[in-house]
Amino acid sequence: MTRRLPSRSRESGSAYLVALFVLVVLTLLGMSLSLITVTESQIGANERSIQRVFFAGELGVQLATAKALTIPDTRAMLLDFNEPSGGAVTIVNRLDVSGMVPIQVSSDRPLVKADAEFFKINHAVTSRSSRLGWSPGLDPDSDDPTVLAAAVVGMMIDVQPLGPTAESIAAHDSAALKKISF
Repeated sequence: MTRRLPSRSRESGSAYLVALFVLVVLTLLGMSLSLITVTESQIGANERSIQRVFFAGELGVQLATAKALTIPDTRAMLLDFNEPSGGAVTIVNRLDVSGMVPIQVSSDRPLVKADAEFFKINHAVTSRSSRLGWSPGLDPDSDDPTVLAAAVVGMMIDVQPLGPTAESIAAHDSAALKKISF
């Protein structure tokens, strides 16, 4: 006697549905990993841009100090550095460095060197650094840029001997003091 197995007509196509469900889950997993990768890449690019403007701001303070020691010139300066970019976007790193403003003069103990008296003088300087970008079709000389990143670095510098000259003190009015920030 042979026994006949019951018909599985209700289960026909179930392998197709399981395979389709697995493909949908794998597709969603792949898309989410792709989105995470793109997001992490953008975060890394933003972090790199922020580090660039911070170190550019620090460079502005160093330039102001070097200029005050070598020329000596303690006036404010505005510098633009074009960044070579392979794309159509024009990128400029801009440094707006305040003048080195003498904020404290210690006249109780002058430093004597080679027949001249130098006093301990603290100077304040602020460097505002920004990374600007112009989209294709915009003129960098006339159109407003997009600020990609910005940083402000304020420092108090004690350089000896660097005495205040009448010219450097006259160059710093209340507007110069308003540019100083810590």
